[in-house]
Amino acid sequence: LFGMPAEEDAPRTLALPWVTWSLAAITTAISLAALFFEPRLFDALALVPAEGGGPLGVHYLSCFLLHGSLPHLLGNLYFLIVFGDNVEDLLKPARY
Repeated sequence: LFGMPAEEDAPRTLALPWVTWSLAAITTAISLAALFFEPRLFDALALVPAEGGGPLGVHYLSCFLLHGSLPHLLGNLYFLIVFGDNVEDLLKPARY
């Protein structure tokens, strides 16, 4: 579909990918809130390199959860779900 990668004959995961699903849920909630409900949230959490990492460097972490548009969010979530479960299984949840 549109040249996007898909898993075929992927190795069976040993456990449910809770960390991957949790990351997807948190990213979705924060990005949708910033995009549609509270645009000031986007400005407050986004990383602007000229301004540094914000208080306590929080912008270095929060910028991973923000997306500029709905297609950007959906594309990143697609890759997270497709590949994240395999990476989580390889690294184990604590390291992931």
